Amino acid sequence: MEPAQLQLLALIERHGSMAGAAQALGRTPAAITQQLAKAERELKTTLVHRGPRGAALTAAGALLARHGRIIDEETQRAALGLDGLLGRLSLRLRIGAFQAAALHLLPPALTALRHRYPAADLTVTDVSSDQGVDEVVAGRLDMAVIASWDTPITPPDLVTVHPLLRDPMVVVLPDDHPALTATALAESALAESALAETALAETVLAETALAETALAETALAETVLAERTLAERTLAETVLAETVLAETALAETVLAERTLAERVLAEVALGGSARAESAPVGLEQFRDEAWVTILAGHAARAQFDRVTAAAGFTPRIRFQTASYDVAQALVGTGIGVALVSRLALAYAPRTAHRALRPPVPHRDLQVVTMTDATVTPMVEVFLRLLRDVANDLESGWAAEDG
Repeated sequence: MEPAQLQLLALIERHGSMAGAAQALGRTPAAITQQLAKAERELKTTLVHRGPRGAALTAAGALLARHGRIIDEETQRAALGLDGLLGRLSLRLRIGAFQAAALHLLPPALTALRHRYPAADLTVTDVSSDQGVDEVVAGRLDMAVIASWDTPITPPDLVTVHPLLRDPMVVVLPDDHPALTATALAESALAESALAETALAETVLAETALAETALAETALAETVLAERTLAERTLAETVLAETVLAETALAETVLAERTLAERVLAEVALGGSARAESAPVGLEQFRDEAWVTILAGHAARAQFDRVTAAAGFTPRIRFQTASYDVAQALVGTGIGVALVSRLALAYAPRTAHRALRPPVPHRDLQVVTMTDATVTPMVEVFLRLLRDVANDLESGWAAEDG
């Protein structure tokens, strides 16, 4: 048994045909057929079923193909190691990412990387989250940004998964949805409360001013009477001093009350508005809505089914799609609501979104790399930049939610 025979079986399995394996090896189909026939004679067993639709491995062929993949991977690692030793990989970075990450995470990090390393050799590939690990293991990517829903990723040997960002789900609504009208009513109630507190504060100030005027008139009358006699004058001065002290104490009390009233009004006006604008909602509020969801079979859909069941209802699903962008566009037509990740928010026309009350469903974003990335030092550099972008996003979400 020769290593080349094992590699051939691995290529037939990958491409599903003898012709595909021949093209990958840069050889003719006839030569590949002869090599396979020789292996079957030596091993005294059939390794490949040939048919009009291609080639499929037998059980024996599949067993040997697994070892062929290992040989391929080790051969690629040997070549990469040599390239790294020669300095050819020092500026190369091959990145894979799913759509939302490619739109919102990669651009700021790529811009920063190009400013720091203008000669960097960058490539970006659109890959789904379930492909990212395999692409890195196979050596076709240096790193991949992937997402998982609820179930932690168990990486294979020699691969490291780096946590990057917790991406919360939000509910996307038509901009005329009653849930948003309720928010407007809450804002109106807060405004009326602020006006009432303002009127109360003004009443207190007016009464204080009247009290001050009465005290002043009393002091004046007592001063006139006190001038009649020296004894009376002395008594009047004493009364006047006490009056001044009382006025001072009253003024300090009024000032304290005014400061407190102003602070309360400011908190009501600012804090109340923020609460009304970004108040989280419960998923159960939308039990009677039509829903736009991710297609069945996707991890995001499985999470949606779990959280709606936990909220006590079975959703009425009107549309299904593989794209959060499509889901939001459909919501903008007014035909339903959708659960969308915060990172994937497209702010589609005629839509709005609301955060959810805890427990908030989310997806976890991670970066997959080979554990030993010494031959591709740009991996560590770009990983740090991605973390900076993720931190900025989380800070911005927190500020938006108040």
